Formats: sequence, structure tokens, C-alpha cells
Amino acid sequence: MGAFAKAWKAARLAKGITLRTFCLDNGLQPTNMSKYERGLLKAPGPDKVAYWLKLLGYGKKSDGFRAVMRWAEYEHHFHIRSTFSKFLND
Repeated sequence: MGAFAKAWKAARLAKGITLRTFCLDNGLQPTNMSKYERGLLKAPGPDKVAYWLKLLGYGKKSDGFRAVMRWAEYEHHFHIRSTFSKFLND
């Protein structure tokens, strides 16, 4: 499990919300969100993560928001650079 997955899951659990409840209340797919939380999918873009955090009730200046966003941005940009490098080397 990656750092983003751990941070995201911890932020959700800190609010006392189950994965299923969070998804169903917000029109998201529980199976996809579960894949993010288990690290099976790479971190989505920072805009999407910020939206999810807002749905959980985190303000942009909160420690929880900052911790999750830090890892989302890192993993998302790392994945883009890795994909771009592979493209250039083919």
C-alpha cells in the first residue's frame, strides 16, 4: 500500500465514515475507491483528491487535507513522469 493510500484511508477513518457510506452518499463507486485505498490504483489528480477531502469535511488548511494532498501530488506527478519517460524511450 502506497503513502497516498494510507493517508487517504486514515483521513476517511478519522472522520468515522465507512468506505461504502462515503461512496454511496457521494455518488462514487465503492469498488474503485477501495482500489485507491489498497494501492491498486495510482493516486488520482490533486483536483479529484481535494474534492474528496472536501466531501469528508476537511478544510484546505487542515493537517489532514495537507497530508493527503502531499502524497496525492507526489504519487500523481511521479506516475506522469514515469509514463512520459517510458513514452520517450520507446
